Amino acid sequence: MIYQHTQRSAALMFVFLLAALVPIALLLASGQLDGTVSPPGEDPHVVRGTALKAPCQPVVTEEVLPDDSVKTTTVIRERIQLVVRAVSRDGVIRTFQ
Repeated sequence: MIYQHTQRSAALMFVFLLAALVPIALLLASGQLDGTVSPPGEDPHVVRGTALKAPCQPVVTEEVLPDDSVKTTTVIRERIQLVVRAVSRDGVIRTFQ
């Protein structure tokens, strides 16, 4: 019984932690939180978030129709890549993707 309670508590803590971090990550990635960040007890740093479109490999399918013609379908997709860059006082640029 104690194991189930601990497992449930851990799951709830994960959900609350995720709910707290996701909005911050989305704000960073969308560029709405660009600028200087100075958390308590840490050196200030500058952050900048961007969202880029990365092309994916196209998917090509060919289908033979009843009249012996060939129908070719090409599906082109892009995926969104979120990038957050941070620069601290030492001048090192850190990239998070």
